Amino acid sequence: MGAEQEDIKKLLLIMANLPEFLRLSFARRKVSELSYMNESDRRTTIGFAVHCLSGLEPNMSTKLITSWIKAMCEV
Repeated sequence: MGAEQEDIKKLLLIMANLPEFLRLSFARRKVSELSYMNESDRRTTIGFAVHCLSGLEPNMSTKLITSWIKAMCEV
C-alpha cells in the first residue's frame, strides 16, 4: 500500500470512530471536495477509498458507507 493509500486508510479509521454527526459533517465536506476534482482524480481517490474500506472491520465500513450515502443524497 502506497503512502497516499495509507493516509486514506488512517483518515477512514479516524472518521469511523467519530460520532455520527461529526462523521456526516466530514463526509459532506469530502463529497463537496470530490465534486470539484477532475474525473481522473475523482476516480483515483474513490478507488483508493474503496480499496482501504476493504481492510477495515465490517462495522466500521458500514458506518462510513452509511455516512457517505447520506452525504451524497444531500447533494
